[in-house]
Amino acid sequence: ESDAAKRLAGSRILVAEDNEVNQLVATLLLERIGVVVRVAGDGREAMRLLGTETFDGVLMDMQMPNVDGLGVTRWIRANDALTRLPVIAMTANARDDDRRRCLAAGMNDFATKPVEAGVLYATLAKWIRAPSGGPAPRSPPIRPGRPTHWCSSRAPSSRGSPHRWPRSRRRPAAGLSATRTA
Repeated sequence: ESDAAKRLAGSRILVAEDNEVNQLVATLLLERIGVVVRVAGDGREAMRLLGTETFDGVLMDMQMPNVDGLGVTRWIRANDALTRLPVIAMTANARDDDRRRCLAAGMNDFATKPVEAGVLYATLAKWIRAPSGGPAPRSPPIRPGRPTHWCSSRAPSSRGSPHRWPRSRRRPAAGLSATRTA
């Protein structure tokens, strides 16, 4: 296990990705090194989860339904509670202009698909450290009164209350498709 993978263990990462196979690959790669993963299947779901849960970073697909990854990233950067949250683009679009668009929207870095485990871990570890690995920018839940733009719910801070991370995952009946958290 690489040093980068060890530094990520215990961190909480939101995978914002609409493709079920890509969701599964990212989830398996991250969970095998001890990362807690939540999956959002589109941009609106990603914004809802970011408004109600705490994450150490986001792996963001650029092209998702409802709100694309660039729109979600702009929304993140417009919210005071989330401005320091690391956002890493995860996309098959590997051209220089795609990279510039990601960085201009406020993403911190760029990882191309197909994802290679070592490259993914190294990219994430540049921006994310698990809580035990030293201070890392964390995203507190959005507080009442903060502008939430597209996010319909305003959740109070969960400080002092336990985080509820699902213990089980729904499994599709057949075929190779992603596991999604309930």
